[in-house]
Amino acid sequence: MFLLLAGTLVAGAAVRRWLQPPVVTVPAVEGLPLIEAQSRLEQAGLQWQIVEERYDNSEVNTVIAQRPEGGARVRMGQTVELVVSKGPQWLSVPDVRGLAERDARLRLENAGLVVEVRYEHADEPEGVVVDQDPGPGSPIQAGMTVYLTVSRGPESRPVVVPSLFGLTVAGAQDELRAVGLVAGAVQERHSPYPAGTVIGQDPAAAASVERGSRVDLVVSKGPAPAPPGKGKAGATHQATLDVRIEGSGSHRLRVDVEDAAGRRTVYDGTVQGGQGIEVPVSWQGDRAQALIYVDGQLVERRPLEPSGGKGKGRDRTSDEPAPGAGEPVDGEGTPDGGGDDG
Repeated sequence: MFLLLAGTLVAGAAVRRWLQPPVVTVPAVEGLPLIEAQSRLEQAGLQWQIVEERYDNSEVNTVIAQRPEGGARVRMGQTVELVVSKGPQWLSVPDVRGLAERDARLRLENAGLVVEVRYEHADEPEGVVVDQDPGPGSPIQAGMTVYLTVSRGPESRPVVVPSLFGLTVAGAQDELRAVGLVAGAVQERHSPYPAGTVIGQDPAAAASVERGSRVDLVVSKGPAPAPPGKGKAGATHQATLDVRIEGSGSHRLRVDVEDAAGRRTVYDGTVQGGQGIEVPVSWQGDRAQALIYVDGQLVERRPLEPSGGKGKGRDRTSDEPAPGAGEPVDGEGTPDGGGDDG
């Protein structure tokens, strides 16, 4: 009877142990190779099952998730579900150059990539992707970053206003358009200069302005009618000066005209050494002269005579040494004609 009772108790304990297994702690196996994770779970008296494989930046066959989590208390023999890495997923970078920033972002993010944007001035319209890194077609892992360069639009650069004196309105408009400026208001005024030619401008020649700025023009209406009882004003004459710069490199050439109406600049620009240029001039009265400056230095005083044809004048003032008639102007600043007096 005693032995029968003892056997019954032992059998009952075994049945209870089978019906209610002991509680164990789930080991943390995330980040471990699958083989090692399986071994730890089995040592803890737990079952395991792979429920999903997905692309991940971890090594192939690495546990990247588990349910229940490590540290949980469960009955011995319970199954732990594992998610295992298939390794990184390699993609080909899409070409998003020329797309708007928003469209480029959507295309890259939908491909599983991260986007970072930097902005620079470029000739393309504002908001357009002009470059990308890595370039189109490059291999890349999902989740990595593609750097985009997006245009801020063309950079605003100052423009030097050209001298428009003596040009027609159409010629002045063409000159302004060529450097990225726009002709503004046109005002007419009586002057001793030929009708229809530009005699004033705002901003002045050589001023620095933003591209696209407007330049207002003052245009001659010709000489004003003589008052009753007064004699006629001096006649207005026109000619073309032939000026050639010797030497090499670029030089700043300025030509002023001095006549009965005063002194004014008729040309101010850059000329390459060894090249010639024709400068149209007009003056009032029979006595006038052209003052030629190279790099800010007066190098020649050339008389303007009504019968001078091209205005090459053969005589010069005796107190200002300069090249003789028809001689080229030295781009190195010789002969020395004294400093800029204007």
